[in-house]
Amino acid sequence: MRGATFSLVAVAPPRTEWLTRLTAWANEGSLGVEVVRCISIEEMRARIGSMQRFSAALIDESTVGLDRDLLMASHENGSAPIVVSKGITRRDWESLGASGTITDPFDAEALLHVLRTYAEPTSQNELGHQPEPQPIGIIQAAGAPPTPLAPLVAVVGGGGTGTSTAAIALAQGFSSTFEVTLVDASLDGSLALMLGSTELVPALQQLVEAHRLATPQPEDLRSFLHQCPNHPFTLVPGLRRHRDWTSLSTHAVRSAITSLRQTCQLLVADVDPDLEGEAETGSFDISDRNALSRIIITSADAVLVTGRPDLVGVSRLLRIVTDLIELGVAVDRIRVVVLLSGRSVLGPGEIRRSVDQLIRERRPSLAPPPTAFVELPKGLDGLMLDARPLPGSFAASLRSIVEPVLGSGWSTPATSDPLPIAPGSLGIAS
Repeated sequence: MRGATFSLVAVAPPRTEWLTRLTAWANEGSLGVEVVRCISIEEMRARIGSMQRFSAALIDESTVGLDRDLLMASHENGSAPIVVSKGITRRDWESLGASGTITDPFDAEALLHVLRTYAEPTSQNELGHQPEPQPIGIIQAAGAPPTPLAPLVAVVGGGGTGTSTAAIALAQGFSSTFEVTLVDASLDGSLALMLGSTELVPALQQLVEAHRLATPQPEDLRSFLHQCPNHPFTLVPGLRRHRDWTSLSTHAVRSAITSLRQTCQLLVADVDPDLEGEAETGSFDISDRNALSRIIITSADAVLVTGRPDLVGVSRLLRIVTDLIELGVAVDRIRVVVLLSGRSVLGPGEIRRSVDQLIRERRPSLAPPPTAFVELPKGLDGLMLDARPLPGSFAASLRSIVEPVLGSGWSTPATSDPLPIAPGSLGIAS
């Protein structure tokens, strides 16, 4: 077995028989494997995230803490995650990101077959031959066409710039022709209060939790979409407390957003402007806290940035646009809107020239994103207090800013009418 040794990291509950057998095979040298045993999921996360590279990660399905994020983390670090089940598997682990499964009891030959199928020997990794990356998104059924994703519009801006108001207006504007879902993805969510919704659960936190160990079907997701009084769109309420972000695991968030895009016809998300990750700060905690905004913005088809018409507002606006570009958002996906409320010291021309000049100074090779100016509705506080819809002209103005970014490929909503079936045709090959 020289030259084809597999380096494994394994975790299972105490006194698990297959782990004892695996350790014996490794000690005897009969199987050609090297095993690092972990006592917990947390230790396994640390192992696969270290500089050491493993061919595969073997995880007993009864281990507390096994979820989508662990399987995805193993993929990202080059270790094929393999779940060990006992007869009937508890979940569809492969749809959650596992490379494969193996049923216990198994012998050495069965394990070696699985390793050869899904993993690369350590010797090849050491020579620089990395295994081909495997898709780790939502896995479609065999032979089924990929489910199209609805357009996603992210609305982001500094505090007090009207970001939530713009998100509501966009959802209202597009809902005249599309089935729209508005997601409160701010860590200090307030959309339910602004829309007069008294139903706060299930909310975003429960939606993400539902994707840790499963991929809910579209009909199951309907329970997370709340109808708002007097508004023609559905809402996914935000976190009830700021500290609840600690329960939002990264890959479960990504899967939840994907599921929503497979369920509705258009998704609008109100997100925070905090976009720093581990690379910028050196902190895992900050990266996890900002994961919700980073995931939504990087996958959005269009990003609308809101700003105020004053010195601080323009400075903050410039910083957000620069952060978006550094995050990898294409400039042609960004639109800037300055929401006006009465007279301001800086006029539209001055603001536009300032934004263009400052962005060109920081990014000379990039053309600045277009900047639009929209007047806020009069009596806005009263409308929010009564949970009434925003003026149609205001909603239409914001829709006209974003719609060209989305292109024309999505402009016809999918029909929900049933397809006619000729009597007696079911089960007959054409």
